[in-house]
Amino acid sequence: MDIFGQKALAKSLDKMITTVKQANDQRIAALMSQFYTQIFPNYKVVKEQMVYQTMDDIYAVVSRLAMTSAMVPLYGEGKDGTEVDNADNVNFILDQLTFQFKEATYLNLLTSGEAFILKKRLELGPNAGRIKLKNLNPANIVVQVSEYFPFEITGYTYQDAGRGLSFFIPVEDVIYIKLENPTVDANEQIRGLSPIRVLTMRLTRLQAQMDVSVSQMQNGGLPGVLYDKSPGFGIDEANMHKENFGAFVKNKANKSAPYIWGGDVGYVPIGSTLADLDLASLADIDFDKICNVYGVSSTWFNNKKAATESNVKEMVRLIYTNAVLPNVMRFQDAINDQLISQIGTEARIRYDISDITELQKDMRDKAETYARLPIIVPNEVREGMGWDRIDDPMMDKPLVKAGYYPIEDLTPLNITGDYGGNLPNVPQGDITNPRGANQV
Repeated sequence: MDIFGQKALAKSLDKMITTVKQANDQRIAALMSQFYTQIFPNYKVVKEQMVYQTMDDIYAVVSRLAMTSAMVPLYGEGKDGTEVDNADNVNFILDQLTFQFKEATYLNLLTSGEAFILKKRLELGPNAGRIKLKNLNPANIVVQVSEYFPFEITGYTYQDAGRGLSFFIPVEDVIYIKLENPTVDANEQIRGLSPIRVLTMRLTRLQAQMDVSVSQMQNGGLPGVLYDKSPGFGIDEANMHKENFGAFVKNKANKSAPYIWGGDVGYVPIGSTLADLDLASLADIDFDKICNVYGVSSTWFNNKKAATESNVKEMVRLIYTNAVLPNVMRFQDAINDQLISQIGTEARIRYDISDITELQKDMRDKAETYARLPIIVPNEVREGMGWDRIDDPMMDKPLVKAGYYPIEDLTPLNITGDYGGNLPNVPQGDITNPRGANQV
């Protein structure tokens, strides 16, 4: 091959390499673009779940809140505020919202700050076409997000490394509930904020306190320096005594027994006493702070401080209004917006607090207040009582209490100072409605 052929070949190879490089760069760019639109579960999600499983204070607060929330009953309500028919599709959903299912949902929400519920449409059997619900572990969910503003969820990827599973789930097949995450990180905003993440520093200190107290109980005292005053005592002898002493104290049978060490031994304490550290007081403070994050009072957990009967009743009422019902509302709204609206029914799922004794005083006070008002609007009363509006024009009209009349409709005072018995401008009714048949 002459010089001109070699140059042409080299030029062709350079062009080919450039083309391949460009294609490869585009492929890498596409992969990176796809990566940045996948919001992976933070590695701390697993840690947060482990904290719930291993720390008694977190378990006590979260499990009780989850169980209390799950005990709030749900029912189906028609568009006009009446009960739904037994054949309505909403009843199939209600049958699945058992106590255990709701408890699992609330546990995910309170530990990970988010809950994912899979909507699996049945294909066979008498319930073909209906939707079956299943809770998913937030640690297994990758959230797919749109590339451009406004950033929206476009789907989910389920990943289970232990079983070797990975598959895509369309956005319409998942109910997503989360606690708001006010962060500047656009990726983190998509995922919910776990209360346990907020408590990270405090839980670290609480765990350190537990480790110290356990060590104190095991060793019978705080660390110090034990030394041999004998002449010629060296590092080898010190290591040997250290191993022997370690084996001695680890044997439960030697609890409170004296350790025998030949020679003249000295001890220099270098730590503080348990009273100096006051770990018990610190633990109480930390538990109060954990309760504060979850919106509950530590009195609910056998804390005897200021635990009078009236305080306990007020505390339980505030737990429902500040910590339980907000999450019940999140659950209710998510089920209605992301599921019930897709199953061909006008009914909606509502929560019922009529059997919660601690909240009945508030309901009674509201009812008495509305009863004393001279003018009411029925739909406003329903909203104030926590019920839905009724789609009826009459329910939005002001109603005036019976017995009130404009002053100009009354006759002037007579000589005796009494009002006359005639009401000229008021429609007259029969004996069963003497003030007028049209009066409300």
